[in-house]
Amino acid sequence: MISSYENIAPQVYAGGEIVYGAFAGMGDLLCAGPVIAHELRRGTRVHLILLPSRGLLEFTKLIDFGANDLLTPHVLPAGVSPALWMEFFHQMRSLDPHHIWVSPHAPQEVSSWKIPILFRLLKSLFWSKGRVVGATTERGALALNDAIEIDRTLPYARREWEAYRKAFHGLPEDSQPIAFVPEIMQICNLSSQFDLVIHPGATAASRKWAVENYVKLLQILPSSLRICVVGVPQDIADVKAVMHAGRDIEYRSGSLKDALKTIASTRLLLSMDSGTVHFAGVLKVPVVALFGKTDPAKVVESREGLFPIYRKVVPCQPCGSVECTQSRLFCMEAITAEMVAREVLVRLSQIEKQVP
Repeated sequence: MISSYENIAPQVYAGGEIVYGAFAGMGDLLCAGPVIAHELRRGTRVHLILLPSRGLLEFTKLIDFGANDLLTPHVLPAGVSPALWMEFFHQMRSLDPHHIWVSPHAPQEVSSWKIPILFRLLKSLFWSKGRVVGATTERGALALNDAIEIDRTLPYARREWEAYRKAFHGLPEDSQPIAFVPEIMQICNLSSQFDLVIHPGATAASRKWAVENYVKLLQILPSSLRICVVGVPQDIADVKAVMHAGRDIEYRSGSLKDALKTIASTRLLLSMDSGTVHFAGVLKVPVVALFGKTDPAKVVESREGLFPIYRKVVPCQPCGSVECTQSRLFCMEAITAEMVAREVLVRLSQIEKQVP
């Protein structure tokens, strides 16, 4: 059923329908936002395929894609429930996309072979006119109708834009910045509520800084700093469990919109290698970001206000594996509380000097 892929010249499409996916992470989706927004502005109806990931469907409603009803998210069923899959296939059979785009956001070694095959199956069943298009380096590339060569070392947002631009004519050289909905963005114009917001969470345990480090960090930072820890309930509980009493810290765990508003209200963000780094870029909030398993240059473009801390201490760095193959997280252990405190204080001092 699956034929070998072929390379063809890029095509120009405007209007009509496309299928675009599949996304499991908010940061990955946000990095694809400029491409999606461009298609929506051209009058294209975009059917966004999402994996069943916590908060992801809500997140699509927090990105400002403009005043249109052309974006329709579809969530892949979790598990093997026949009823859920029948409903999903019922949604898919009503579509008539002229192309089906396999987003190249994932590292090659962990890219999904299932998504290209699923898209090819849906094309065979329902989308006779559509072409399944993606990168030659996708693990499921044999299922593609058209495969293109892309540079997977580019940062996520640039990689997405350049790959789509190569596959389909019509995109300018540079993308337009994406934004969250006005209710969130307007917080950026108000006086800062916090000096430092800490987001300790990440989708993979191998991307997290040991929770004990936050105790050491706050022992170094001045007690006068207004500090907030934001995250899901488990992240908040983990930090609270080790934090000494007496330090005046605010903890926030609410909706995703609330979390974005909290990040927008700080002078500086401390984040792991997670979607929060990309959130900070959209919100124009300076961020100190801790990278261990991944090279920040391959994740996010260098920009004003981005201060990554990355130490290459073991041969397996950078690593594309979901699970760590070492006995300990050496890459994250190499980032000390003293290093982070020094960076935080330097950046806060610089921010203070910029305040009129």
